[in-house]
Amino acid sequence: MVYNNARYWIWLTLALGYKTPKALKVCEFSFSIAEFYECGENHWKLCPGITPADIQKLKSTALSSADKIINRCMELNIDIITFDDERYPMCLKNIYAPPCVLYVKGEFPDLDNRFTVGIVGTRNASKYGLRVAYDAASNLTRAGALIISGGALGIDSAGHRGALAAGGDTVCVLGAGIDVNYISQNAKMREYITTHGCLVTEYPPGTQPKPYHFPARNRIIAAFSDAVLIVEAARRSGALITANLAQEQGKEVFAVMGNINAAYSEGTNALIKDGAYPYTHYTDIIDAFPNVYITRKNDVRATETALEAIPVKGTLPKNAGKSKVVPASQKTENVNVVNKEREAKKEDISENTRNIPNEKIESISSEARRVYDAIKQGETVSTDELCIRLGLLPYKILPYITELEIEGLVINTGARNYRKA
Repeated sequence: MVYNNARYWIWLTLALGYKTPKALKVCEFSFSIAEFYECGENHWKLCPGITPADIQKLKSTALSSADKIINRCMELNIDIITFDDERYPMCLKNIYAPPCVLYVKGEFPDLDNRFTVGIVGTRNASKYGLRVAYDAASNLTRAGALIISGGALGIDSAGHRGALAAGGDTVCVLGAGIDVNYISQNAKMREYITTHGCLVTEYPPGTQPKPYHFPARNRIIAAFSDAVLIVEAARRSGALITANLAQEQGKEVFAVMGNINAAYSEGTNALIKDGAYPYTHYTDIIDAFPNVYITRKNDVRATETALEAIPVKGTLPKNAGKSKVVPASQKTENVNVVNKEREAKKEDISENTRNIPNEKIESISSEARRVYDAIKQGETVSTDELCIRLGLLPYKILPYITELEIEGLVINTGARNYRKA
């Protein structure tokens, strides 16, 4: 279903960007988004937070561009949920820079009245990590929870598949347009989710994935989730952004303690040191929510066949046809471990840190820019040190650090230490 106001919300995102807090200012300033559009430039100038540069973008963005997106969504059977739609979840409205528009394929759940668990982690997962994520998702689904994840290789895939195997639905939050075949190994899984849950993104059809889309996508996963479980993550993994955002949103964060010598466990081990709950069993999550009615059931465990079907970074499923890529199951154990640790050290850098355009720096708030400029190139600095440099209290500075993380401009290196991307 597409509401009339959708064209104006889409127009606003095309003009100002997909993850700007200015959308909230527009909502507070105008009776409706349609009124904001119709009143024009003189009205826009009075809106707090709208700059002369923003006004030029609003003037140069044609409403017909939004209409084309709506028509494309109708062709693809993609639903559009806007910020003022009654279906828009309150859990998402309450975060920093909520998306103006959600593009949905499938049945969008009532997230405000469901118990939800986000399961995320490294794309370069070990077999142990895949089993933990799959079993957690499967058992939590059987207990009544809804699993949220990002559709990536490795842990994300294990979470989605575990939920589906248990006969449940799952929500897959994407960092690209729904029609874009990003990660072809998961194409069939995504298609299946459209009839057993839904695909969700803030990006319109045809939008190709960009490195900075993924940390922005993570804020939606965190918002959708009552609890977040991190299963295997390198110290510089994008999953840690999800964990930090969840903590800042007041959500419960769980992490699986791993091998202290494995690079793909550095992030999760650091989270536990910083106060995340150690995860050992799905009931750890249930016990943290005594006021939520969830049915405890006997454990189920993933079969070897189910685990082998989960694609991870650097491998293809066995049924992927002829390929020069050797499946991980055919490699020797020693070579597999060495490759995993080597790749894990580079985990998610491609999604979070490369090719940051200048307009990303120009688009952030003046306060966030002040924080960004206080971090010297090449240095790693703590939140406490930034507070000293800027004369700000921690609760004042954290929202701007979050803004910088979302934009992919800084990286959390662990224990509330940051460096420029």
